[in-house]
Amino acid sequence: MKLIIIRGKKDSGKTTISSLVCRELIEKKAKKICCEELNKSALIGNKAWDFASVLDIKGKIVVIISRGDYYDKLKEDMEKYIRDKNPDIMLVCAGLTSHKTYDMLNQEFKNYMNDRKEFSPKYLDEYNDKNEMIEAKKETAQEIAKYIIDEISKQNEN
Repeated sequence: MKLIIIRGKKDSGKTTISSLVCRELIEKKAKKICCEELNKSALIGNKAWDFASVLDIKGKIVVIISRGDYYDKLKEDMEKYIRDKNPDIMLVCAGLTSHKTYDMLNQEFKNYMNDRKEFSPKYLDEYNDKNEMIEAKKETAQEIAKYIIDEISKQNEN
């Protein structure tokens, strides 16, 4: 399984980017197998809520899990989807603050960490305005979606 990680501080836009990646892949003809809202009650205003999606892209299973600020929940979600869906690619978000989800990935999923790709979004205070932030998140999502599609093409060649 290829592990892809979006790393960032809490509220840096990891869930937003992963949601945009999911949409981008579906627009490129990925078949959505299922989507589970993991904490819809946390939706406040326009803030995205955490989710897990399972996609089929050219016969390969891609799992996207956005709940990266809570290491225990991410661990539980990853174990469940690895066990139940046996994905070829898994995209997860990993917080870098007190919840230490990235540290948990290194400890609990170290056998996948050698073959990983990481993306790190800019933080909110690094943007000049909201439009610049939105465009940057879209660009990051497009880059990740392209990486996933390229990785699937490589896997299908083998």
